[in-house]
Amino acid sequence: MELREYLDRGVSPFHVVKTVTDRLREEGFEEIKYGDQKELKVGQGYFVSPFPTMAFAFFVNPKGSGLHIGLAHTDSPSFLLKPNPEMPEEPYLRVNVE
Repeated sequence: MELREYLDRGVSPFHVVKTVTDRLREEGFEEIKYGDQKELKVGQGYFVSPFPTMAFAFFVNPKGSGLHIGLAHTDSPSFLLKPNPEMPEEPYLRVNVE
């Protein structure tokens, strides 16, 4: 998936998590339902999505050096346009955000 496609799909935290979990499934990661016990297999990736706006993935390293864990925020940071955001500055037009 190209960055542009990812950004187009990720219009809210809910959409970001859906896009990410769909991609993890495509890559062979198994979903573990929050609260379930699961025997982990070496060389396998897993993800947990306890809330619609939260997901985390991990991979059990086959070389025996532990877990590789990836985490990210889906709600922060975000850029919101301020009232009257235009800040002309040649040769660009900047916008003021919070």
